Parts: sequence; C-alpha cells; structure tokens
Amino acid sequence: MAASSPKSDRATPRDPIDPELLKLSKPRTKVGWLLSLSVVVFCGYWMFTLRHDLRYSRAADTPTPIEPTALPAITSESFVEVELIPDRAQLARIWTGRDLGIHAAPALGHSGIWLITPASAFAGDPGYDNLYRGRVKRLGELPFFDELVDYYQRADQPMESIDPNAFIDHIRKTRKTELTTKLGDPMPIDASTSVELLWRRAQRAWVTVAPNEEFSNPQSWANALRSQAGLAIQGSVINETNETNGTDPERATKGLWTFEVEAPDGVEAISAKIRAAGLLVNQVSPVESVIQGVVGDIQLNDQQLRVKTLEIPLIELQAVKIPHRVIP
Repeated sequence: MAASSPKSDRATPRDPIDPELLKLSKPRTKVGWLLSLSVVVFCGYWMFTLRHDLRYSRAADTPTPIEPTALPAITSESFVEVELIPDRAQLARIWTGRDLGIHAAPALGHSGIWLITPASAFAGDPGYDNLYRGRVKRLGELPFFDELVDYYQRADQPMESIDPNAFIDHIRKTRKTELTTKLGDPMPIDASTSVELLWRRAQRAWVTVAPNEEFSNPQSWANALRSQAGLAIQGSVINETNETNGTDPERATKGLWTFEVEAPDGVEAISAKIRAAGLLVNQVSPVESVIQGVVGDIQLNDQQLRVKTLEIPLIELQAVKIPHRVIP
C-alpha cells in the first residue's frame, strides 16, 4: 500500500501584485445618444410639469391679505389670505385618489370664486373664522376640473331666492338671461326655468287647534273661536290632519284642525284676541301657499301674476325662488 505524503503546515504564499496592472484604467460605461436624449426629455417634462410648484415655492412664507373683490386679478400660485363664506348648499366632494379627496364650493356673493379644501377633517388646523389661507389657482388648471363639471351637471339644483321686484320686471319687459341672488350671484333664467312663488294672503290668518276635553271636534272649536275670541271664520275647517296612535282601536285618534280667519290687523292681533279669550291653540300663522310652475307659463295682468288658473296680487308676492345652477 502506497503511503500518502503529509500535508504542508504552511500556506502557499500569494504572488506579488503587478504594478503595471494598477496603472490600467477601468473601462468606461458607454452612454448612447438615445439614452442621453431620453434623460433630457424626461427632465424637461418634469420641469414643465412642476413649473407651477416652483413658482409657488418662491412665494413669501406669510400669506398676503387681500379683499375678495381683488382675488380675480391675483396671479396664479400666489399665497394669499382672504375672508370668504362657502356656499355649503352647493358643496361637492371630488375623489382625487388621495385620502378622502377634496371639498369644492363656490363662495357666497362672489361669482367665479371657489374654495377647494381637503375632505379629511384631520388635514389641517381647525378654524373658527372664515379666513382662508392658501394657493391661488385657475379652476381650469386643476387636474380634477372635468370631474367637478360632471358633478354639478348631475347634481340636484337647490332653489335660491331672488328679488321679487326683479323677477316681476323680468316678466313685464326685460326678459334678461340671468338674474342675481340677494348676495349678488348670477342666476341663469329662461322660459323653461322652474320657479316657486310664495303667496302670503293679506288680512288672513290660519289658526291651528287640537282636540281637548272641552273642545273635542272641529265644530266646538269653531264656535269657541267665534263666540269667545270674536274671530270671523271663512268657511268650515280647511285642513284636517289625523295621526293614529298605534294600531289599538281602543286608542283615540289625535287630530289637528286649521281654520282660516279674517285678520285685518295682522296675525299678532289674532294671537292677542285668542290669548285674551283664554283659549289654548297650537299655532297662529299667515296664510301662505307655495305656487310652482315655469317662467314661460307666468303672465302679468295689471297688478296680478297669473300662474295657470291662479291670480296672485303683486302686493301679496313675498318671495321668488329659482334653481341655482352652478357652472364651474
């Protein structure tokens, strides 16, 4: 049997480093023209996209206080402080892909000015005034502008009050394409615009009563109003609202009855007569009716507005409402 040679106890020494190899330069990474052009285009794209942010970053650290009327003339990307009241009836939430999105609302009394705030309740310090501090932007520059327009095209339009005299003047002769709200916001109007008219009849009042141990039916109440309070009732009970308590037939049905009475001295005088007679009634209120229609169906006849078969004296027209169509 052949014997194996014993292993050496010493490690094999390394070869010395050739100094000539250290002098050799490493091969450079080759950059082609296509890669260089791509980098230039990419940087140019981001410089163009972020140009507004760059301008805003160079604004002052403290906002510039301005008046709302001066806001349309302020350049974009300015940092301002302005006192405005948002029209919360027109508030919209737009999902932007971040957190809970944003809230958008037009400013009351300042057409064309919008307030854009984060929808999250934790996105800023709580405010207890109507001072808004932020960045001025043109609405059409916002990335969610199309979603904002689509929202208001589909949203319900709340009714907004306008000056009755301006509406009467519109029906009489002017036929303007828009009227203004009491706060000065423009309201588009044409023949197809729906309208609500509040008709408060002069020298009339409603007295609403409920049954009790002494007066258990409408007739007994009518007699008491005539004999004790001295009221002149027009006709019989004009409205009866029944409210059944549960489904048990043994339980009494509670009703409310409304009478129309003459009120030559106003509603307060009727209330005073009822109190002096010691009668306890539910309510004394003006005789009001809400008449709905469209602008094209309303005619002006001497001192009356004619809506279908109803004739409303101009002096008794209390309020006019038309839809507030918000157009971003």
